[in-house]
Amino acid sequence: MEQIPIGISVWDSYSDVFTAMQYALERHTNDSNKLFQFTIYADRIRTVDAYKLTRIVCRQFERGIFAMVGTVDPESLDTLHSYANAYQMPFVTPWFPTASDVQSTKDSEKQHYTLQIRPEYGDALMDLITYYGWTNIIYIYR
Repeated sequence: MEQIPIGISVWDSYSDVFTAMQYALERHTNDSNKLFQFTIYADRIRTVDAYKLTRIVCRQFERGIFAMVGTVDPESLDTLHSYANAYQMPFVTPWFPTASDVQSTKDSEKQHYTLQIRPEYGDALMDLITYYGWTNIIYIYR
């Protein structure tokens, strides 16, 4: 069975995301119809220092990973984008950290090798509000 190495990098403050990733990978591991198996190399990130992030990324690359998956701090987003683009290594993240970063990453070149799993749905919400003519809403988001 083909082995696909994946690097996982998660900030300590997002341990719930790491737990969700572990659950998904366990489900894949236990699937009897799978065509391939993931080899996981996990690192916990506890810094925004570009030099230390570079060491983490280089360690992942030395392991021969095909993609990096994980959460990112707003201060580290540009560093990880740069590595993803420079080495054509997909970086998959559940979300971009802040609204300003989402706006800055709309440039197709910058986002070329970075994928956000969570869809952007702000425009869809506005269309829904307009369609139904709602004048007052309460929107709770986490």
